[in-house]
Amino acid sequence: MLHWAQNPRPLPESSISRFVATVKSGLQCEGAHPRQLILQQGEKILTVLQKWNQWLAAEQRKICSVLVVGYGLQLMEVIDLLAPICPA
Repeated sequence: MLHWAQNPRPLPESSISRFVATVKSGLQCEGAHPRQLILQQGEKILTVLQKWNQWLAAEQRKICSVLVVGYGLQLMEVIDLLAPICPA
């Protein structure tokens, strides 16, 4: 995820799905979170990442430093989505 944020480029859907599956699997292994919450948050994270991946594919030639800032904000959105199930 951090590599993707630092080097934004379109990724195969399988890479995004694998990342989300890994996050959900790790949370399920902890056994501290309701399954439904993990599934819901996983879907929200997947949606955010897919949206930005589609945007990257459409705007691949226009990527500039502004994207890095925007991407950082989106990563914060993903972190916020994880907050209810991964308290600090």
